[in-house]
Amino acid sequence: MNARPLVSKIFILLTSLSIVGCSSQSNSLYDQKSANAIKAKHWLSLNAKREGVMQTESGLQYRILKKTDGCYPDDGYKVKVHYKMVSVQSKSVVDSSYDRGQPSEFKLSKTIKGWREGVPMMRVGEVWELYIPSDLGYGSKGLGRDVPPNSVLVSQVHLVSARRCES
Repeated sequence: MNARPLVSKIFILLTSLSIVGCSSQSNSLYDQKSANAIKAKHWLSLNAKREGVMQTESGLQYRILKKTDGCYPDDGYKVKVHYKMVSVQSKSVVDSSYDRGQPSEFKLSKTIKGWREGVPMMRVGEVWELYIPSDLGYGSKGLGRDVPPNSVLVSQVHLVSARRCES
């Protein structure tokens, strides 16, 4: 039995695999922004099917973790929140008031679109998870290395207080 044809076939197979492996890393069909957008869309479609997850017309998804009878914040005034925001793509913490040890206070008009939409739907004292599509977050530009382009953001938000509330 001649082993030469078998060795030749193995060599061709290994060479082919290494070429495919190298080319798939350097010449991807999609650039990183496009790949992130596809992954984000898929992640959000799966997340929307989770129990308790609701979605607004804009695509913002949310889940209520703790409900209260508090008032709704007036979106023109300051709110005080405890929060943690994570990028789904990088799996890193983008920002966290919990890490700083105290709630943050700011005007909603100075935040990303996902927060400007989601936080006014909350009542003071409630805790929600916001699942923010990239177009309501940092978009196709991202934010440094923690938020790659087209990243989905997950924010756990505890609305501690609001300067002015609506019934």
